[in-house]
Amino acid sequence: MSGRSTDDDDAIPEGARDRFGGPTMTIAEVAQLYGVPAAILRRAIERGDLPLATTVEGQEALSRAAVLTWLKRRRAGWA
Repeated sequence: MSGRSTDDDDAIPEGARDRFGGPTMTIAEVAQLYGVPAAILRRAIERGDLPLATTVEGQEALSRAAVLTWLKRRRAGWA
């Protein structure tokens, strides 16, 4: 036995289920989940590298697919 808990509720931090589940995320959620500073995300948005959408509620949102594509394109540069 590894000594690690097998209970899924212990392994996933509070609020993470919501971030993993939806097709869009806020800039703050992306920054927290992927460890990318919000300033870098905003800069990518300003350059047009990362598309920003506005939800029906008027909140800024990033597509999960767009974020993952953006991260993959930059992975080699960060290594």
